[in-house]
Amino acid sequence: VEKERQQQLDRQQQLKEREEERKLERHERAMERERSREAARQATERNARRLAALEEERKLERARLAAERNARREAFLADERRRDVELKRRRAENKKRVDERWRSKELGSPRVSPPHLVA
Repeated sequence: VEKERQQQLDRQQQLKEREEERKLERHERAMERERSREAARQATERNARRLAALEEERKLERARLAAERNARREAFLADERRRDVELKRRRAENKKRVDERWRSKELGSPRVSPPHLVA
């Protein structure tokens, strides 16, 4: 009788120990899942920050390129204006020289008039 009682107590003790082990394993698995979730969340946050930083870099690069394009266009237009002004100045000088030459050479000759004055 004592032996049976001892065996039953041993079985109960073993069952209790196995239940404790299972509880511990469940707890460890739950903790591992939690760590895994946390690691995934952190990775997602890091990726989002990296993506935002890349997008910001691209935005700044596009703005820089646009500013360079605008500066080149402005420089080109300024050159065009300078060339136009220079061309007009030279044309005016040439016209003046031609007029003076015609006046000095052909002064008093009614049948000859400067080409730009002929109607």
